[in-house]
Amino acid sequence: MKRKMPEGLFLKNGNGGTEYVMAGEMVIGIKRQGLLFLPDGNLPDIGLEDILRFAAANGIVRILADIPGREELPEQYGRLGFRRTYLYRCYQKNQEEKSSGKEG
Repeated sequence: MKRKMPEGLFLKNGNGGTEYVMAGEMVIGIKRQGLLFLPDGNLPDIGLEDILRFAAANGIVRILADIPGREELPEQYGRLGFRRTYLYRCYQKNQEEKSSGKEG
């Protein structure tokens, strides 16, 4: 079965040295220096082989892919040599500044 290929992957400049990896009109990743971050590692319309070719052509040496809802590394990533790592996220609760209304 032949998979429909995207129009092509390309970079779009952002702020502070960040570049966005685009597939047509959709942002699929963020490139910063030699790192590519895929916020959604489930790429139904884009093959990982295409991502790897794009990475090699654009000086990307490390790819981080967030694959939500998975406890194991999906087969297509394992087959291409990816390793599973654990990511810890820290959240800081927004604190509203409250004044007591008393000044003294």
